[in-house]
Amino acid sequence: MPKDRKPAKPEADDSSGGQWLPTRTGLYVLTFVSLVLAAWTTWQVSSALSLLESILWGLGFGASIWLVFALVFVVNRWLRRG
Repeated sequence: MPKDRKPAKPEADDSSGGQWLPTRTGLYVLTFVSLVLAAWTTWQVSSALSLLESILWGLGFGASIWLVFALVFVVNRWLRRG
């Protein structure tokens, strides 16, 4: 048993919140989810409201996904600055 041997370092803990999904893939998924939500909401509301109102509700719900993403992004940047 060689005396030069150092104790093995534990691997770095990756709980720092590093990126677990590529940015481009994340934006594709976010776009797909928001479009599906907008279409589904428009379809569900179309029986009770006019077509224009249904489309506006769908756009509102699709945009809400992007609003939540933007708010979480801003809070994440604010907490991790420095």
